[in-house]
Order: sequence, then structure tokens, then C-alpha cells
Amino acid sequence: MPHDESLVFRILRLVGCGTTPSLEERTLIRSVAETSGDVYSPADIERHLGYMVEHGLLKRLDGGNGRHRLQLNWAGYDYLDDY
Repeated sequence: MPHDESLVFRILRLVGCGTTPSLEERTLIRSVAETSGDVYSPADIERHLGYMVEHGLLKRLDGGNGRHRLQLNWAGYDYLDDY
């Protein structure tokens, strides 16, 4: 799947710079869609989140009640350190 590096970076910055160590997946999707000016659809963002979890940039945590939270994984920290 082709991915957009600017979207990957934006997501990692949002997760890594927050006041909590993880963000609820739905909240993250809504936040990215709103701040991008609708450049990225929620479906695009979801596909990128799946890509990022699959490649170790993020890890998915079970938040209970069927809600998932996302947290930076080691590769995500390394990615941000390179920028």
C-alpha cells in the first residue's frame, strides 16, 4: 500500500507530543481529519494507522469497551528522532 509520509509524520507527532502516553483511535482519526482541512479522509487515516501498526511505528492497546488506544512503538520514536 502506498503511504503518505506527511500523514505518517503528522500522526506520530500527535501521538508522541500529547500529554498522555496514548490516544484513543477514534479521537486521533477525527483530530487528523479536522486539522488537515479534509485533505485526508477518515478511511485514508485508518489505512495509514493499520500500516503504522503493522510496521511497528505504533502499537494498539485495548482500552476496554471495544475502544482501541494507540501508543508510539520503538520504531515510531526512532522515526521522530530522525526529524
